[in-house]
Amino acid sequence: MLILGLFGGYKMLILGLFGGYNMLILGLFGGYKMLILGLFGGYKMLILGLFGGYKMLILGLFGGYKMLILGLFGVIIC
Repeated sequence: MLILGLFGGYKMLILGLFGGYNMLILGLFGGYKMLILGLFGGYKMLILGLFGGYKMLILGLFGGYKMLILGLFGVIIC
């Protein structure tokens, strides 16, 4: 359980980080493309991408630590 918790935790953490950056990059590129098409649409997309990116990043970090803690507690209980 400890090993599973640790690996699960790190996997979630890594996924969260990559997911966060991916969303951030998509938001930026989407934002600039939209900006050329229509200024207001562009800024909205850009902002959404940034917030979406950070949210995913934070969720991944918390999800990772939660899994890691659960794995440790699972060992203690067993």
